[in-house]
Amino acid sequence: SPSYAFTTSNRVVIGNGIDLDRAGTLAAAPLDEPVRLVFMGHRGAPWHGVDEVYALAVARPEWGIDIIGPTAVDGVQAPANVIHHGELRPADYLPILARATDGLGTLALFTKGMHEASPLKSREYLARGLPVIGAYEDTDIPAGSPVYLRLPNERGAIVDHLGDVEAFIASWRGRRVQHSEIDYLDTSVK
Repeated sequence: SPSYAFTTSNRVVIGNGIDLDRAGTLAAAPLDEPVRLVFMGHRGAPWHGVDEVYALAVARPEWGIDIIGPTAVDGVQAPANVIHHGELRPADYLPILARATDGLGTLALFTKGMHEASPLKSREYLARGLPVIGAYEDTDIPAGSPVYLRLPNERGAIVDHLGDVEAFIASWRGRRVQHSEIDYLDTSVK
């Protein structure tokens, strides 16, 4: 950005991290239950992509989707397979994460003209053992990492790449991400 032109060229970017010692890996969601995804966010953040989550819910009505944080998309009726839980504390949202097969990361960063991020929600999901589906380049997660499905950062990507999403979810059914796979996210390492 031109606004940083006055600074030294000696820079380092440190993305958001998480204390893995304080975040226990959850047991894998039962294989005999339908796919259940979770999305965490907050109000007033269209770049989170709740509308994209709704589009996925419409495309896969047999999947359940829990949304923690935002209560709804203005003027849009939530699909029947979406449950809005509102804002919750960790003790209240951990049981929801425990039922989830995967976490949904930021899906509309393009609305801010950005392509790279290190969302806290993704760190929380991974620390708890949930693989992540997102539409942005993650500052820390290596390209091609098996714990993160990176979709194109464009409107409709989650539905346009539904085959990739389904394959990613299927590859993680009955398993959780282990801390040893994401130790680079730990605040002690950072």
